[in-house]
Amino acid sequence: MVRRAQPGEVNWSTFDGWAVGHGIVGALFALGGAPLAVTLGASVAWEAAEPGLKRRAPGIFPASTLDTPRNKAGDVAAFGAGWFVGEALRRRID
Repeated sequence: MVRRAQPGEVNWSTFDGWAVGHGIVGALFALGGAPLAVTLGASVAWEAAEPGLKRRAPGIFPASTLDTPRNKAGDVAAFGAGWFVGEALRRRID
């Protein structure tokens, strides 16, 4: 049974070890030319779909605990922050 993350576990705090990964994906969206709204929409969609995926196939996730609301917010924020970094890089490249 999948359960919500507890204090000290991955997926509990606002920013955990996966925040960097979310930021990298946000940067890749920007480098690919995706607008911020699309990027944030994709991040929110992932956060909405993730609990159901974890319940159906917990073994495909390195940490199958469910995200806390603060962790979901941190993941979306990291995704958005990554977009700004990627957008700055894209503008320098262009």
